[in-house]
Amino acid sequence: APEMKLKTETEDLLAQTSQGYSNIKRALALNPNTFDTSLVDTAQRKMLESVGSKDPKVVNTRELENMLEKAALSQLKATFPGAISNDERQALLATQGMASKSIEERGRIMQNAADALKGIYARNKKRLNEINAGAYRATQMPGDE
Repeated sequence: APEMKLKTETEDLLAQTSQGYSNIKRALALNPNTFDTSLVDTAQRKMLESVGSKDPKVVNTRELENMLEKAALSQLKATFPGAISNDERQALLATQGMASKSIEERGRIMQNAADALKGIYARNKKRLNEINAGAYRATQMPGDE
């Protein structure tokens, strides 16, 4: 039973990490055609949003923010399986580039987050392979010494 529980938890972490990685990669693809947090871009975005614009840059920025939120939650769940606080979520969003001043800076931060997720995925994939190979299985019978 403990081995099955560990296997299920590891499979869940792999799925969450994989989804987070997909979200970060999608955000990286959107990043070049988005608004950053500079004063000029912020003003232009607010003006376009206030008139209900469907400008691709507005749409891409919203989708990028959504992708980063999803990636942050996946990464938090993979890193801290317990309850996630709002402070932890905000901190991770910052480390994933949400508050970056430039598109280039946000791109570098998101790439670092993607690399981190690949590392988490590889560790959990190795663990799952070890579980499947029986490395975590008890081999000693009760009463044996």
